[in-house]
Amino acid sequence: MSEPRRLGDIMKEYILNSDDDFAVGLRKLLQEHKSDLFGLNERNKKNKKDRKDDK
Repeated sequence: MSEPRRLGDIMKEYILNSDDDFAVGLRKLLQEHKSDLFGLNERNKKNKKDRKDDK
């Protein structure tokens, strides 16, 4: 039998990885308000550092 997963872990995975309208809208709202919920802004900061300038 598999080990049960915590609801918070399931929600975090859904919010960060889903492409449905709700998850996309929530991610956008969290970014606009600079929320640290789910570590979303930390992930964006890391991605911006890894990107090269297109100039």
